Amino acid sequence: GKSLSNMTHFDIQEIEQLQIIFNSLAQRSNKRVNKEALAQVLPTVPLALLSRVFEIFDKDKDGYIDIRDFVCGLSSLCRGTQEEKLHMCFKIYDRQAEGKLSKREMLEMLSSMYKEELQEVFGEEDLSHSGGERLQDAQIG
Repeated sequence: GKSLSNMTHFDIQEIEQLQIIFNSLAQRSNKRVNKEALAQVLPTVPLALLSRVFEIFDKDKDGYIDIRDFVCGLSSLCRGTQEEKLHMCFKIYDRQAEGKLSKREMLEMLSSMYKEELQEVFGEEDLSHSGGERLQDAQIG
């Protein structure tokens, strides 16, 4: 608990609560959490974004996150400074890890952030699965 509290924006009691949640989700054999278990903690995050969040949390890229990855990731995402949150958001959409966003990545980010506004402009059916692809494939002049 104590070392994680020094590395995160959570206090010791919050870290203890996160450890209880983590332990309830973790696979008993390896004390790690997979993407499906993370979805239970972040139920409002769309699946496509959840996959990217999981990839960012999964530091060693083995398909699981450990308690440290879990607490540090949630700290940045939920309690981080504005700069930490912006950095996390940027990493979520920078799929190629190039340090920049392509036009497609930028459109994906904007369509995710402003979905309700875009639905008002384009209508619900245009932002369905196929409409989302059209929006993402659009060229910016």
